Amino acid sequence: MIGLDEEEIPYLRKLPVGHGFIMCRMAKHDPFLIEFPKFPMTKGIVTDEDIHEHMMGKAISEIQGSKESLKESPEPEPVPAFTEEVSEQALKILEAVGMGAGSFASQIYSKAKMSGKTFDRQVKRLIDQGLVGMKRAKTGRNVMHFYFLTDQGDQVFDKEFKRPSKVYDKDVSEVIGLLEDAGWLFDREGKKLIFSEGNNHMTVCIENSLDRKKMLADLKSTPYFICVSESVRNLLLQEAAKRSYTEGPLTVFITTPEKFAKKADFEKIEFK
Repeated sequence: MIGLDEEEIPYLRKLPVGHGFIMCRMAKHDPFLIEFPKFPMTKGIVTDEDIHEHMMGKAISEIQGSKESLKESPEPEPVPAFTEEVSEQALKILEAVGMGAGSFASQIYSKAKMSGKTFDRQVKRLIDQGLVGMKRAKTGRNVMHFYFLTDQGDQVFDKEFKRPSKVYDKDVSEVIGLLEDAGWLFDREGKKLIFSEGNNHMTVCIENSLDRKKMLADLKSTPYFICVSESVRNLLLQEAAKRSYTEGPLTVFITTPEKFAKKADFEKIEFK
């Protein structure tokens, strides 16, 4: 929740007076400690009336600002052009991530055909350049690092490679048929499925394409996904990591049609 490992959390209670803990969700580094300098002041010089007057003016200003922002929503700022040099090894990482060949570290450097040490060095450079982001997640007993392309990373990827646009032959109706043959019942609701078992209901999205925008929209509607291929699964996890990076903790449940038909089980992945 606060970006620390379990063994680190107890030390927060031991911080001395004048010390604090900072976590910036948009930052590129881990949480860190800060120290506040001692400032001489006389206790009791701020009254309740002072606070009331100060906050009242602040509240009025906020309300007026909100009204103005509702009148005119600013256009999103364009992504600035990336002009730095990207090494050949770093491009291999961008390609593996952008193509959906991998989502977590060992998977990516295996597909990029490089050692773990080379990957660590190159991906750190990519993060420093603002082309790649990383988010930690827990799956089972393991904590893994999931990587995704930033907006500038997408820009460089589109310049160097052709973005995959494949829709897999195993379409939604085929997947539903497979699950129904195994005894599961579904009700269609648009492009999603409502799975029912007794009094329990849940919305499940079947992902059968590499459309990132559709994945992002689906992530906003349900945490349950059936992915028809490894590439689809990787891209979905990248989008989940990216969303968690900017919006906070996120948990997704992922499986394949075959595994779900056999066990009705999902893999739980918790982005902290």
